[in-house]
Amino acid sequence: MKKLDAFIGYADVISPLGWGVDNNIEKILSGKSAYTKFNSSEYGEDFPVKYWGNIPLDLIAQNQYEDYSKSELILDQLLKRLPFNKKEITIDAIFLLYKNLNAFEFYRNKGLKQKNFFIKNDQLSVSSLLKKNGINIPFDKIHIIDNTCCTGLTLLTNATQGVSANIWNNVLVCAIDLMDPYVLFSLNGIGAFPQVDIEPDQASRPFDIQRNGFVKTESGSIALVTKNKNQLNNTDFMKIVSFNQTNDAYRMTDGREDTLYIRLAMESAISRSGLSYEQIGFIKAHGTGTLLNDLNEANAIDKVFNDYHIPVTSLKGHLGHTTDASGLIENIIAGQSLKKGFILPTKNYVASEFKINIVKEKTFINHTPYFLSNSFGFGGNNISAVIEVTQ
Repeated sequence: MKKLDAFIGYADVISPLGWGVDNNIEKILSGKSAYTKFNSSEYGEDFPVKYWGNIPLDLIAQNQYEDYSKSELILDQLLKRLPFNKKEITIDAIFLLYKNLNAFEFYRNKGLKQKNFFIKNDQLSVSSLLKKNGINIPFDKIHIIDNTCCTGLTLLTNATQGVSANIWNNVLVCAIDLMDPYVLFSLNGIGAFPQVDIEPDQASRPFDIQRNGFVKTESGSIALVTKNKNQLNNTDFMKIVSFNQTNDAYRMTDGREDTLYIRLAMESAISRSGLSYEQIGFIKAHGTGTLLNDLNEANAIDKVFNDYHIPVTSLKGHLGHTTDASGLIENIIAGQSLKKGFILPTKNYVASEFKINIVKEKTFINHTPYFLSNSFGFGGNNISAVIEVTQ
């Protein structure tokens, strides 16, 4: 059976930089960062972060805050903003990263104002919001996945596989990741956050020799994956050509020092694409700004691409690390940027110990529609995908 093309369009995002893909790209190009210094006077001296990127409630309909969790507010707005007619396009399934709990609000209010830590079952929450926004999907077609920081890209590849195999015609992909005190305390405990005092917008430094950890930020993003390009009303901008997912199960927090399974993910994705290495325009790196991730990823890129001087960029210097959701929002923004003809820069990169070609400023590119995207996560999870920008 011949595989079908699966086109991606109708993309929308929200980050602390605001709503919209183009708006976020403009903010990135102007040098803005999605994170600020943590306000300890409001949230407590015991909160284990110096810098963070919180989506303000006034961006997501604050008047409904008493009735909805923050996750529900963002999902509701993402669904409301979808510009297609829900009666004309039938959604067959939805793949999500979604946690409907009031963890941060519960912590901030010491459990006094928020009665419920868990608001309602995740699938029930999603189902009710879909119906509210005119999208009727069977309960068993609501797929909630959490595959650590590989999740965002995994959602895209899973949806693409289903559409390519003609199982579904139209699939929504959505990823929302917010502040969770349990996660923040855990990440701080393993030294993942910057521990130095620095200007807030310089705290996240992917691949830089002075990198000291990542800044946790929030994001929400959504896109439609379909086999019918005409349904996207000229909003299509990319498709997954090929991918590979590996797991070395080496340690919970990092992968093997020889980078074997990171390299295998990248090499297999390129091999399955049928492209030459020279046809890959750039790498959208995972690039967290932590000591180990950047070391392993840079060494793996150097070994895989050898003498080919491929441009490498990480968006986390601008967006911070939206953790499990990062693989969706970053690929939407990177894909839209390549569609416009350029690669976005790596913020706060000054000097490196690595032999890779880090993009320092906006770089125009017109010789290829392809880029390689990496996402890595706890437990030795690695995923790489070759993505084509549609013409």
